[in-house]
Amino acid sequence: MTKDEGNDDYPNGNVTIQNNYWNQKISWCTDSYSTHTSKNTKKMYKKCLGVFACSELDCNFVSQVKTNVKKNCGFHPLKTACKSHPDRNLKHILCQAKIVMTSPIGKQCVVIKNNRYHSHPLPPKIQPAAKALKQFEDILKNAPEATPLHLSVGNKMQSPVSELGESLGNIDQVRYYSRHVCSEKPQSLISES
Repeated sequence: MTKDEGNDDYPNGNVTIQNNYWNQKISWCTDSYSTHTSKNTKKMYKKCLGVFACSELDCNFVSQVKTNVKKNCGFHPLKTACKSHPDRNLKHILCQAKIVMTSPIGKQCVVIKNNRYHSHPLPPKIQPAAKALKQFEDILKNAPEATPLHLSVGNKMQSPVSELGESLGNIDQVRYYSRHVCSEKPQSLISES
């Protein structure tokens, strides 16, 4: 992908996007590597993890990258096989793009600054479906003590939340939605539109 700007879901190139809502999500699969909070702003520094793609020529299958919950264990595809070519290996396409998300403290907005071009196909959308979000809310209401790690790996009583939707295979996403549901002023994750 080489188009400057992209769009709000997939910012690309050296661009800055400002949104008037605090929960802006980008659909690149990222991993936070640092945060910085000052008196006026909070900054989250993220790196793009790339994608996994089918090794078959002319196949457009792409899977998001699943971050391993144990540090230094590498990355894995969220979906382990291409539906059209299940016998082919998925290859990891690395990316050098970095993203900085800045939120002024006390304001409901975020500024997203994307640095460099993403050198891979677009991953699937990162926002879970409304049904998956409702199921996620129900899981947390029934087990409010569950940590993002417990939700990600599952247990005998509960399957991993990645089974609800591909975007919930990223522990950063699980952490984000857990915080939202368990906040002091809980709001439904599902918009009333």
